[in-house]
Amino acid sequence: TMINPKIQEVINHKQTAGRADGKEGGLSSRRIHMLHNLIKRSLDKAVKLNLIQKNPAEDISLPPKKHKK
Repeated sequence: TMINPKIQEVINHKQTAGRADGKEGGLSSRRIHMLHNLIKRSLDKAVKLNLIQKNPAEDISLPPKKHKK
């Protein structure tokens, strides 16, 4: 499906230069995971409503989660 590469493109962009506050750099891995969760849950709903057959956000590559010490 064509949407999968677009979702991955958005995630990749947010990791490197996706800050809305104008500062350099990308979002934290926690924020990336939160963004992915929002996209995935929205598309899960579309699957449930039979608007799409498969959730394209399921196959997205994410950065590893970093745990605070």
